[in-house]
Amino acid sequence: MKQMIVFQFYCFVLVLLYAFAISSSSSIIPEIKHHVRITNNFKNKPFDYHCKSRDDDLGFRTLQPKEEWEFTFGLSWLHPTFFNCYFSYEHFSSTFDVYSRYLKQEVGGSKFFWTVQEDGFYLYHPKLGRNVKLHVWTD
Repeated sequence: MKQMIVFQFYCFVLVLLYAFAISSSSSIIPEIKHHVRITNNFKNKPFDYHCKSRDDDLGFRTLQPKEEWEFTFGLSWLHPTFFNCYFSYEHFSSTFDVYSRYLKQEVGGSKFFWTVQEDGFYLYHPKLGRNVKLHVWTD
């Protein structure tokens, strides 16, 4: 009888610990934060953009020449995380993922630094030590 009470007590404590770990904002496993930075490298033109994921809509914004905008996020355990952005200026536009599993494997690390220029979109590639052109503007 005494062994059964001790067993039930240990089970109760384990359930409490598990519930606390799930509901706690500080996880037992530290979460790696990912960063996306977008820099307007135009000489004198702003551009508009709208970034979103499956769960988060970061809204419509305008980035002035030589300005930067950055956001930080953690990965979802339930489904793959990606962030897609729509860019436009004058009559040009482009839409692509600024963060995806593919880009994470390609670039490595957790920082994704995009530079937007009049001839296209460049992502800093730390393995190569330089910006690589990945996308272009379309009419």
